[in-house]
Amino acid sequence: MIPFTPGRAGPGQGSLVLALGNPVMSDDAVGLHVADALRALLRAHPLRDVQVLKSQRAGFELVEMLPGYDRAIIVDAVLADDPVPGRVRELSLDDLSGSRRLINAHEISLPVALEMGHRLGLAMPKEIELIAIEAVELYTMSTTMTPPVQAAVQPVAQRIYARLATLHEPMTADEAATAESQRRFAWYAPDEEG
Repeated sequence: MIPFTPGRAGPGQGSLVLALGNPVMSDDAVGLHVADALRALLRAHPLRDVQVLKSQRAGFELVEMLPGYDRAIIVDAVLADDPVPGRVRELSLDDLSGSRRLINAHEISLPVALEMGHRLGLAMPKEIELIAIEAVELYTMSTTMTPPVQAAVQPVAQRIYARLATLHEPMTADEAATAESQRRFAWYAPDEEG
């Protein structure tokens, strides 16, 4: 179920930024931190029809989060051959490898999950952008990321915001105030801090 988010338009409109990660597995948390930084940018300069979600899910479970959006930007940590920690890579669905949530030996891959969503008649995004941040420590239990991966958080959030700003109009001051009020006082606001 996609939670209510102020400023979100009806089905078939808008952009979803889906940030993936595990908050207690060192560099694997980078997507979640990018989401927090992006939310701060969106609170300062709100855009219409943009939603940011954070998830620890994988495989087919991601499909329930994607329907109803024109586009999705998915952010996750990735292990690469010869990694450069903190390097940002834009990938296509065909490029996927090294992401624990986007492709996993115990789950179906994101491309297969998306195909299943289409076959089930779900309104899947027409555009999907994958932003992968190269990591070093995906299997170390820690709430601290390595310095080069941590350093990538703000630039990636700014890059995503700049992309969204080319696609979506800014909210008026009244719309932004209403959206912020609804966000703060909604009885259900997943993983958002007041």
